[in-house]
Amino acid sequence: MDHFGLWFANAVIAVSKTEKAFLSRRTFGNKRIHVVWDPVDFNDAYLPARASSSVVVGYIGNSAWYQGLQHLIEAAKILSSDERVSFRLAGFDSNDEKMFPRLSHVSYIGRVERAGVIEFLQGCDALVSPRLPAKVSNLQFPHKLSEYLIVGRPVIVSSASDQPMVVRDGKCGIVAEPLSGESIANAIRTIADLPATEREAWGRRAYEYAHEHIHAKVFAKKLGDVYAYVLR
Repeated sequence: MDHFGLWFANAVIAVSKTEKAFLSRRTFGNKRIHVVWDPVDFNDAYLPARASSSVVVGYIGNSAWYQGLQHLIEAAKILSSDERVSFRLAGFDSNDEKMFPRLSHVSYIGRVERAGVIEFLQGCDALVSPRLPAKVSNLQFPHKLSEYLIVGRPVIVSSASDQPMVVRDGKCGIVAEPLSGESIANAIRTIADLPATEREAWGRRAYEYAHEHIHAKVFAKKLGDVYAYVLR
């Protein structure tokens, strides 16, 4: 059914530019394929970063293998002696202590209800999306990145999907490449070394990029453009 739709639909929506490239190699008429990123509908989510020398590093999402949490945990181990850095990790069951070791500077929050997501993200100074650049996850646009940007925080991302393009175009974070605990730890150190005013500037650019490219109003316009393409 997917193959039939790809070949005979008047328009196809891809959730990332990496997915568009993947689909374009498997059908004709690349102009039929439109990229529409996963939107966020949070309003007034921006909150200036804390003027503090300490850095709270956050993650929210599930613990599936493709999320790359093992690299973030490794980064936490590497930074265990850096008193400036602490971690808040949410959205998953952390009962497996072999996978999620109890470290004094790491807080496992567990599931966060939708109404509490903004507050959780605003309580962090930098946010990490360590998604593995594997075949399937590389085609998806991680929704967590959309949420990270809209609250206005510097982001650390892997090279999966469109993440590097977002971070580099938005000038709002660091690509941890090649993905490893060490590369994430180095990125965290870089952000921790920034003056609070510079961290705030990175976060402001993240927020502005989200409003320009990922906000729900932008999503609605892009969908309208797809329908206009079909009906022209």
